[in-house]
Amino acid sequence: MASIASKFIPIRKNEKAAIKENLLPYLGKPIFEGELKDKRDLYDRRMDAVIFKVTYKGRIRRGLLATVIVPPSDFPFDTSHLDKESGNVTSFCDQTLKKTDNSNHINNIQKDTGILDGHNIEIRELEWSWKIPEFAPLGEYKAIIGIWGISANNSYKIELMQAFDDSFTVVDSNPPHFQQQEPFFD
Repeated sequence: MASIASKFIPIRKNEKAAIKENLLPYLGKPIFEGELKDKRDLYDRRMDAVIFKVTYKGRIRRGLLATVIVPPSDFPFDTSHLDKESGNVTSFCDQTLKKTDNSNHINNIQKDTGILDGHNIEIRELEWSWKIPEFAPLGEYKAIIGIWGISANNSYKIELMQAFDDSFTVVDSNPPHFQQQEPFFD
């Protein structure tokens, strides 16, 4: 007699990563690995995206994957997923969300938004990207790649469970393109 030991959460076509929920409980400490995929010295804000990659095994309650991006200076106020209070931007892994909109940031997201929920969740090399906005500030950014979930101590708030920090530098290969021209008066 065959028994089903796991079920797959649907993934998009052409995706090599998988999110799997095993039916048997995971008893060990959670395992989390996060990284900037194919990290480079410099990223051009006019054409590049930063790719995040995560592997995870453990328990999670209504969890999701996201990266908090800390800029060297202020983003324009119309930047997607901007937290105007902290100045940070969130890049969500859409495959771990029920839904999101451009006004959401990890600090104001609803606690029932994450779809990772179980006693034994396994994520293998799940990737998502953040397209650098056209008018993003130049300089070194900090990326906090993490898994968020509902805490056992506070069921009313989503919080960071595990994370990996890294950094990357944003440049502009064509700076005059973004310089404001001064009005010419005679």
